Amino acid sequence: MPIDFNDNLQIRAPKPIDDRYGPWETIEEGLINVPYSYRHAKLTLNIAGVEYWFKDGLTDINLVIKEYGSSSDTSKLTLSLFKQGSNGVIFPQIFKWDTNLTISNVFLMSNCASISIKIAGVTYTSNFIGLIILANTELEILDINIQAGHENANAIIIF
Repeated sequence: MPIDFNDNLQIRAPKPIDDRYGPWETIEEGLINVPYSYRHAKLTLNIAGVEYWFKDGLTDINLVIKEYGSSSDTSKLTLSLFKQGSNGVIFPQIFKWDTNLTISNVFLMSNCASISIKIAGVTYTSNFIGLIILANTELEILDINIQAGHENANAIIIF
């Protein structure tokens, strides 16, 4: 039930009003502390100084880096990949685009040991910054390898 106010709020604390924003140290920490029932469309989280948001849904896999700039810029793409124990994302996953893309960065979160991909039949593990994916070539995410003692793994590939 909403609370009615008859004036504006003046916040004097040096932090966001909404504690769901964070800051959180890892994606996993943010997802645990902001459970599904507390999420809403476009909710933004601060994870290690980077803003993420639930762009197209409320599930864990919908949390992606918040991109700023022209919406007509199609040269950048972000894949946020999550492996959640035995009941999360199933690998391999295959992606295909109609334009050439270059992998500009890969972030392996603290619980991710490595990520394996296959492009045009060649397999790469973790160190594939600068690889070019030609138009209509499949990028296959083979697996995200979880560090010992963790249930989940998170990786982000930026093009």
